[in-house]
Amino acid sequence: MKEGDVFITGGPFGNECPKGFCDMAWMAICLQATTLAGGGKVFGHDEVHIACCNDGVRPVVFRLEGYTDDEKPLF
Repeated sequence: MKEGDVFITGGPFGNECPKGFCDMAWMAICLQATTLAGGGKVFGHDEVHIACCNDGVRPVVFRLEGYTDDEKPLF
């Protein structure tokens, strides 16, 4: 993964690990990502959520946000 990469989740519930995404990182952020994919807000108020994987040696920080199919990702 590198800065600026964009991953889009899929599946009927927005819970499919994106292609090329680290499985362990997906397990760490899946709940927040699927909440946003379903139109919800993380912790009841976050429409954009910052999360990270739990790898203490090589942590990666993610910006999670929902979007509709007619929108393009911001980056």
